[in-house]
Amino acid sequence: MASRRKSSPKPEQPADAIVFTNGLLDTIFAKTCHGLLRGSERFRVLAVIDSKFAGKDAGEILDGRPRNVPVFASVEAFLAQATRRPEYLVVGVAFPGGYLPDSCRGEILAAMRHGMSVVCGLHHLLSDDPEFARVAHEQGVQLIDIRKPRPTRELHFWSGEIYSVRAPRIAVLGTDCAVGKRTTCRLLMQACNAAGIKTEMIYTGQTGWMQGYPYGFILDATPNDFVSGELSA
Repeated sequence: MASRRKSSPKPEQPADAIVFTNGLLDTIFAKTCHGLLRGSERFRVLAVIDSKFAGKDAGEILDGRPRNVPVFASVEAFLAQATRRPEYLVVGVAFPGGYLPDSCRGEILAAMRHGMSVVCGLHHLLSDDPEFARVAHEQGVQLIDIRKPRPTRELHFWSGEIYSVRAPRIAVLGTDCAVGKRTTCRLLMQACNAAGIKTEMIYTGQTGWMQGYPYGFILDATPNDFVSGELSA
């Protein structure tokens, strides 16, 4: 589950998860949650935890389309009525500077104390946080930091081997974060596969991994010298 390698296989079955958005579900800061609501082969989203939108359908907040994913005010409120206990809590928001605000700690700790592992794509590595690490050890759960850099010995340097790949490639670029690159890729991939054109998406961010694509890497957790090699390997 913790693998961030370029060729991590698609999960056989999505794991049950809840996604935490801390009052930001209707903003671009929740783009990770938005991606999971649009579809994931890695996680089955049972609910969103967001006190601002409790009682609503998360899909309606995203784009006006119900997805049968309820929003609860807290982890405890979800568990009080849940018929299935999720394996994971996913931190579904990005914060300025990539650091987890203190206001978020309580919900993450609550999830861990109820036996949930935590998946986080922030630059703030939860596994390096003494309190989170202690509670994870006590509860026997995992802290999965998607942006934790891989050792440089595991990274690929540019080799030029990509020139031997004959399959057509479509580059999807944008001028900033959160402008729809990954969502555009997903829609293109789905349309191509539906038309009988075998297509894969190469992800470059945390949400691509969380959606379960088998190929890609976390660009902003990769030293610049290795970006071109990792992209083409």
